[in-house]
Amino acid sequence: MKIGISVANFSSQFGPIVYAGEDLENALKTIKKLGYNGVDFFVNELRESEVKRYVSLFKSLELEVPLLVAIHLAKQGISLSDPDKKRRIEGVKKYIEQIKIAAKFESNLPIGFIRGNIQKHAGESIFRKRLSESLKAISDEAEKQGVGIFFEPINRYEVDNFNRIDSSLEFLEENNLSYIQLLIDTFHMNIEERSIEDAIRIAGDRIGHIHISDSNRLAPGMGHLDYAKILKVIKETGYNRFLSLEIFPEPSPDECAQKGIKFLKGIL
Repeated sequence: MKIGISVANFSSQFGPIVYAGEDLENALKTIKKLGYNGVDFFVNELRESEVKRYVSLFKSLELEVPLLVAIHLAKQGISLSDPDKKRRIEGVKKYIEQIKIAAKFESNLPIGFIRGNIQKHAGESIFRKRLSESLKAISDEAEKQGVGIFFEPINRYEVDNFNRIDSSLEFLEENNLSYIQLLIDTFHMNIEERSIEDAIRIAGDRIGHIHISDSNRLAPGMGHLDYAKILKVIKETGYNRFLSLEIFPEPSPDECAQKGIKFLKGIL
């Protein structure tokens, strides 16, 4: 398995992004020196010249970008289940624009907060229908571009739907969204799943990407999760892609980056 870490091309006062608002090139050099294989890249809207510059920078440092997170879509209020059909179609259109950008990074995209909330709809069935239609259009285009789409179960305190792996997987299977895989996150799983290990087994070969953080959203090893058991089960599923640290930069970006990779490599 490969190890990644979260970085952003913008300043962030809140959020599990380790290197944000720093001199990105120097941060990436530090990341490479520590032994990381790639980064989850959180971005605001990118101009074409910026895309070319960042793609070149990552390639020069031999760092992969397993996940491109277009954070500006959520900031713009885009919802793939928006009750307003016109806004919903526009949201799909904007997401497809990000698919084309992700392809240039040889990267993948998540489906997180932009799926929307049930409470804004007349009922759960309508919400699910609208969301599945949007995801079908996105999935078809992503498959053409060779970009993975990863659906993320998120805890109940942040969204009101698909909080667990089983319900997320059931939704994808019911709607024949076979191209879409799961993005699983140990922080959310610690809140929602009765057993993290059993939930990982249920996800099985549908796991597309994994976010690693401890119970307190700090670097693995700084909370109470049993990573020896968790990583053992992940290996048993056959997953061999990225374990990406999506954590708070405490006590500092460099210190948590050092602690995180040292801890994971010690178990792996």
